[in-house]
Amino acid sequence: MPSGMDAVRRISRSSYWRAEDAKVIVEAWRVSGTSVAAFARLHRLSAKRIMRWTKRLADDDAPSVRFHRVRVVAPTAAASATPPLTLDTPPTIEIVVHDELRVRVPPGADPVELRRILDVVRDHDRC
Repeated sequence: MPSGMDAVRRISRSSYWRAEDAKVIVEAWRVSGTSVAAFARLHRLSAKRIMRWTKRLADDDAPSVRFHRVRVVAPTAAASATPPLTLDTPPTIEIVVHDELRVRVPPGADPVELRRILDVVRDHDRC
């Protein structure tokens, strides 16, 4: 296995980078503690190329959006007991599990808190 700097030298001579190559370069730059421009000059690389790969790799690491199956059902007696929506009522998302557990998510809800709530709902659903 080549050392980090050996890998950087090998990759810097290549005109084409795979994602794995770019990860090596971006990691070496971050570890160096220098600016992108200084790192690029030192290794005869393009600073723009390093930044482009930095963004691309960050986008690849971003969490993907998962969709869950949704079924629209007729309102139950419990649902009809809730106040009717008006034009002044902010839209909410309501999650109902087995007609017994209801979670209402208001606009602007904290995503971290929502994740915790959904974890509880998921765990409840397994019981």
